Amino acid sequence: MGAGHRNTSGGDERAGRSRPDGPATSSDDDPPRASAEQPPATIPLGAAEAGRSGPEAALATLAAILTHAPDALLLLDAHATVRLANEAAGRLWGEAPAALVGRSLAALLEAPARGWPGSSEDPPAVVETRAVRGTAEPLPVEVAAGPLGLLGQPLRLVSLRDASARLAREADLACLALTDSLTGLANRLAFEDRLQQAIHRVDRFGGLVAVHLLDLDGFKRVNDEHGHRVGDAVLVALARRLRPVVRATDTLARIGGDEFALLQTDLATIEGVPLAATRLLDVLAGPFEAAGLDLSIRGSIGAAVYPLHGERPELLWEAADQALYAAKRAGGGVVVLAGEATPSRASGIEDED
Repeated sequence: MGAGHRNTSGGDERAGRSRPDGPATSSDDDPPRASAEQPPATIPLGAAEAGRSGPEAALATLAAILTHAPDALLLLDAHATVRLANEAAGRLWGEAPAALVGRSLAALLEAPARGWPGSSEDPPAVVETRAVRGTAEPLPVEVAAGPLGLLGQPLRLVSLRDASARLAREADLACLALTDSLTGLANRLAFEDRLQQAIHRVDRFGGLVAVHLLDLDGFKRVNDEHGHRVGDAVLVALARRLRPVVRATDTLARIGGDEFALLQTDLATIEGVPLAATRLLDVLAGPFEAAGLDLSIRGSIGAAVYPLHGERPELLWEAADQALYAAKRAGGGVVVLAGEATPSRASGIEDED
């Protein structure tokens, strides 16, 4: 035979044959072999599982496997009661894992909008809800669940993950998408969305909505003579001045290079529209300091009111834009309300020859 095969058919010491004066022996260089009376090899459960058998041993083994998993894990029985909880679950709820055992899933989570992950019906792949944590603020979580066959019991394994960081990132991104990066005001996208919402409210409850378009007169000269850095500083300073004269319920936005817009909502009459526009122009009366320079700027405003000057958002924009053009033609520094021939001049702005 080749060197890789060993002949075990002869020799008492090789066969480990029984001898009259003692038990069977085997050679030290032979691999150990299980006899017919030895049980098959098993993975030791450890001290915590020693002496257990049946369902208790199976649950103890599962607990040992799940205890250090990074996600929070709950093992539920057929009644959606917690049978096991790992360390991450304890951290998520701020309690010892053992304290979660015996509690129902309904006591630990707010009911999600799309079905319980602990139900026997197939739930969505992932649902979002909030973990109820006693007196602490509820924590947003992502929850997934699936059946777990163990000793014939209808168990379900529920996995939970803290969703607060992801939701915060999404909120930041949404805010950035709706915010002008230079001034911190709402951008055109946000303005149009809020205009649409305001129109829906008027259609349902009545009232008026006004759109003001503010354009700075001759602002190109500031950029040409002093550079865009100075021009940007003026725009930031202007946004800072405009905020205090705008109601909290209204929306102030930068919609273009030197173009701003104001959305007035929940108006009972039209009288407040030219007054609000005049307050915006009054903000421009004083000089703006930028890069050690004192710069004077003027602006013109065109305003239109829903539903008087347009029954759709695009028609309202068009009416306000035409009113703005009329204000420019009148020499600037004035307010023109759509449909009116006489412009209103800000209190701190004089005619220029």
